[in-house]
Amino acid sequence: MLTLKRQFPATQRGSFYTGLVMILVFGGLLTVALKMAPSYVDDRVLTSTMREMETSGELKNLTLGETRTKLNLSLDRNGIDNFDARSVMEAQEGNLKFIDVKYETRVHLFWNIDAVMVFNHRYAKQ
Repeated sequence: MLTLKRQFPATQRGSFYTGLVMILVFGGLLTVALKMAPSYVDDRVLTSTMREMETSGELKNLTLGETRTKLNLSLDRNGIDNFDARSVMEAQEGNLKFIDVKYETRVHLFWNIDAVMVFNHRYAKQ
């Protein structure tokens, strides 16, 4: 007759701690992702606004102040209010003119740990 071997809790001892560690790691990664995602969504809105101005040819006719104003209006319309317009700068290399958007955002993760995300975009003004 076939005998079934009985499993005692002593043989299953490590699985609880392994599962607990996996849940904590997954929860930590999910927390970090959910706190950092809005910064990337905001950057996506900024990028699409600037690319729209670049492809329509509107960017070459605007001054730096007008570009900043138009970008701020678009960002305000989309509920983004933590962008500093001074990070939009004009650059020139030879005969080519560019608009550089360089900024960073800081997100508090937990305790004394922050995440700093640096964004750097360049758009042709020609």
